[in-house]
Amino acid sequence: MSKIAQLPSKTIADPMITGIIKESAENDWLVHLGGSAILAGTAFSCLVTPQVNDKVLLAHDGADYHIIAILERASTDKVSLKLGEEAVLTASDGDLAIQCRNKLLLNSQSAELQHESLSVVNQTTRLTSGDVSVVGEELHSRFKTVKRFAQLVIDVCDTATRKLTHCFKTVEGMEQHQSQNAIHSVANNLTLRSHHANITARKEMKIDGERIHMG
Repeated sequence: MSKIAQLPSKTIADPMITGIIKESAENDWLVHLGGSAILAGTAFSCLVTPQVNDKVLLAHDGADYHIIAILERASTDKVSLKLGEEAVLTASDGDLAIQCRNKLLLNSQSAELQHESLSVVNQTTRLTSGDVSVVGEELHSRFKTVKRFAQLVIDVCDTATRKLTHCFKTVEGMEQHQSQNAIHSVANNLTLRSHHANITARKEMKIDGERIHMG
């Protein structure tokens, strides 16, 4: 106990006081203290952004006043947390908004989002993953241009329907179709060109037309 130094009385800070914010003045606040008013800044440790009519707790270091806490607020529908000068978290009417000047980084071993509705709106989206699985009842997509680059594409479905204005397809290797039955309906002209052609039918082949030219 003898090693504990006694602090001089003049180093003890003035008692903390309370006041009501009446208006904002640039980066400071005009706080009423009963019959007087003072200008007070916001302490770095006071993350909640003050508002007019807040009852606040102030500390006085002998020269300046600083708001160190918000004691009471008439309405808590909107609360903002200011982290430094460039990051703000705002809770308003059940919504949470995160604003920052540069990047918003989320780094964890795993993350899970559970929402009744999810909307993502931005200028550029990039997704990089070793394995992606998407499961849902229905998928709607609208794009002006779609480009797919893949070594292997496998589509498995019960029914596939495509409606195109024009279709151009180039197959450098072999193209093979296997089906139980095949029907090609062409409104105007059907043209088949090949260096060699081989048409084989196990039982019956029928060629019908008003005119048939061979050779």
